Amino acid sequence: MPYVKIRDVTINYIMEGEGLETIVFIHGLGENLESWKHQINYFSKEYKVVALDLRGHGNSSAPKKKIEIADFAEDVKELLDHLGINKAHLCGLSMGALVIFELYKKYPDLFLSMILVAARHKFPPAQTAVLESMSMEVIGAEVATFALAANAPEQLKEEVAKMIAKTRKDIYIQSAEATSMLDYSELLPTIKVPTLIIVGDLDIVTPVSSAEAIHNSIKGSILHIIRGVGHLPNREAPEKFNNIVEEFLNKIKVEGEE
Repeated sequence: MPYVKIRDVTINYIMEGEGLETIVFIHGLGENLESWKHQINYFSKEYKVVALDLRGHGNSSAPKKKIEIADFAEDVKELLDHLGINKAHLCGLSMGALVIFELYKKYPDLFLSMILVAARHKFPPAQTAVLESMSMEVIGAEVATFALAANAPEQLKEEVAKMIAKTRKDIYIQSAEATSMLDYSELLPTIKVPTLIIVGDLDIVTPVSSAEAIHNSIKGSILHIIRGVGHLPNREAPEKFNNIVEEFLNKIKVEGEE
């Protein structure tokens, strides 16, 4: 996978497909671009697909300064500038959805649409003291337990636990704290691009009520609740997830042609 130097970090990313339009996938806390493997494979048949490891995550380097959502957003913007992409459909999960909000606040013209997965516009305070007392292996196992539906395949639980466990503990905690410091409630009514919101009905991290609050605040947005999945619908039910996103993108395309 290619790397690009962006300010104080080196960002690992992937770009697949030759489509005229671009979809950018932004992962959540402690994850990396591999979280989107089902979407990269599927959507690269018709779209140009970009996914990246956020700073400090996956194979991207960690900064010397403290993690901030604003820096995640600037990394995405500078990566797209580097790739010559000035408009895209942007999809973010959980913490990644906050990166989407931050990007829209600064660069609304970048958006063809936004896709908010397992999202909140404001997260509760980070449990820093609890996290500091745990190893990343234990945190990974805990995340795999509460983030996924109880009936999720054991292999998926193991994959999620291992991915989280590979994240540096200080980066994980800083990212969790950065996530809990922001409130985008005033931004939501200003969003004017086509917006899709996806949530699992068993998600206890970003419950359906959070998705409904976002839906009610963004005029014309579409809300899809996927039954039987938790906080990672793109991994728990990839076929359903991909079909919902594809239907949304096709709807935008048709409306744009009318």
